[in-house]
Amino acid sequence: MNSVALSDDGTTALTGSSDKFAYVWTTNDGKITQRFKSTTRINHVAMNSTASIGFSIDSVDDRQFIDLKTGEEQAELDIMANFIEFNDSLFINDDKWFLTGLPKSTLYLWRVADGQQLAEYKAAKLRLRSSVLAVAYDKNSKSIMTETSDGVLEVWPYEPPK
Repeated sequence: MNSVALSDDGTTALTGSSDKFAYVWTTNDGKITQRFKSTTRINHVAMNSTASIGFSIDSVDDRQFIDLKTGEEQAELDIMANFIEFNDSLFINDDKWFLTGLPKSTLYLWRVADGQQLAEYKAAKLRLRSSVLAVAYDKNSKSIMTETSDGVLEVWPYEPPK
């Protein structure tokens, strides 16, 4: 297993592994309720708080939002990179947006409905090999926050588009 995400109530897990599958599990009995095949090994998965939307990214080019109830792909990230890696990610703004933290101290904000990139942030205080390890969003202060491998916490104000 390469990545695990849990629902807020802890009853559902989404996992991604080197066998090229993302699995949705019920945690009380370990039953697999959905499985999604990717082209190559899955490096990162994420799930919203209610376990209705998931995300998986493989090691080459599959970057998809998935309806975890129906098993249907909703959208794919609109980016032309051959390889992109996420250290952390989070569904925010009532699951309309997806915030991702990457190596090289970069954050991207994506629209879940169509995979469009809404914003890009670059950590300001970093060493040569610093990475974003954790991302967060505070809807009360409308701030995006990151912590880097340098131990630096950065906060950016963000006003959602109207």
